[in-house]
Amino acid sequence: SNAMSSWASSAAARMLVGNILVQGKKYSDALDFSKKLQAERPKWAFGHWLEGQTLLIQGEAKRSLKPFETAVQLDENRITLTSLYRATAIASPGHEREAPLEDWLKRNPDDDETRLFLADALAAKGRHQQAISLYEDMLHRNPQDPQILNNLAWAMDATKDPKALEYAE
Repeated sequence: SNAMSSWASSAAARMLVGNILVQGKKYSDALDFSKKLQAERPKWAFGHWLEGQTLLIQGEAKRSLKPFETAVQLDENRITLTSLYRATAIASPGHEREAPLEDWLKRNPDDDETRLFLADALAAKGRHQQAISLYEDMLHRNPQDPQILNNLAWAMDATKDPKALEYAE
């Protein structure tokens, strides 16, 4: 158990280092670090996610797909799923797959962060009715959330729904 807690704290430290490298625009170092993490712990999603994130930030969306896909396979969660979706939207517009996000939301119904991400993505694709449904679902839990109200109003306006103005106010 001591070895596990030591790995857990060093995992958190490794994640911090990886994020600092990316935020500091030390992309070459971040890629090297991601490869080191993958070699040390091939089944740990973060090393793969870090590689994908670093490539994506550098405008290498197509190259980021494989590491993001591996990260999702190893640890399907909000961050790995939305990262893969975002990268696919850039690398191959129109080929994003909403199903993995929808499945995730069925299993994690309180994850409004992912629900908002998906609703915004659908609205951006012109799929306003689906987006409206997701925004309304979130509004039941967060009736005063200005971002949800605003995005719902925009989606409703796009469908010429007269209630759009109520939400915009």
